[in-house]
Amino acid sequence: MHDQPVALPFPGRRAALGFTLIEVMLAIAIAALLVGIGIPGLQQYLQSNRRAAAVNQLVGDIQAARVMSLNEGRNLLLCTGTAETGCSLNSRWENGWILFQDDDGDNNFDPPGEALLIQRERLAGVTIPSNNVTGRIGFRPGLQNVTGNSSLSVCVNAQNEDGRRITIAPNGRPRQSRMDANSNPPNCP
Repeated sequence: MHDQPVALPFPGRRAALGFTLIEVMLAIAIAALLVGIGIPGLQQYLQSNRRAAAVNQLVGDIQAARVMSLNEGRNLLLCTGTAETGCSLNSRWENGWILFQDDDGDNNFDPPGEALLIQRERLAGVTIPSNNVTGRIGFRPGLQNVTGNSSLSVCVNAQNEDGRRITIAPNGRPRQSRMDANSNPPNCP
């Protein structure tokens, strides 16, 4: 097979290989428009996922503490803090929390005698202020939440747009909602 020259519609002109400046500018304008429309939706999606993950993690750990305390007859404490520093008096749950067996009932983690059951690290992009929990939620055998009726707010922004409230009943049962009993949104700082 022989390479035959391409017949051009206009003799003396070379074949165009590529895009014109107008075509490139039009493609860039369309791409910029699509990115401008898509980014706010993506940000909202990511915030919603961060909030849902934080709520599920905290509610799951509260439920685990409640069930372990009941089934195994142990005193358990869920508190803000780390295994290294123990419980903090901080009521900001987004900095992390630990769940441990509180054998001596002093409401503090005392290794190596007390067993660490769960340790959660800092949650980025989420705030979890406590409305009336001082950074500790205790569980005693027999479905007793020693903290009493408590609530936490899980927020991804300060506008209360998509926050959730976690309410812990006196029996230790957590539930989540968008509003409290008075139809108030979560308290997001």
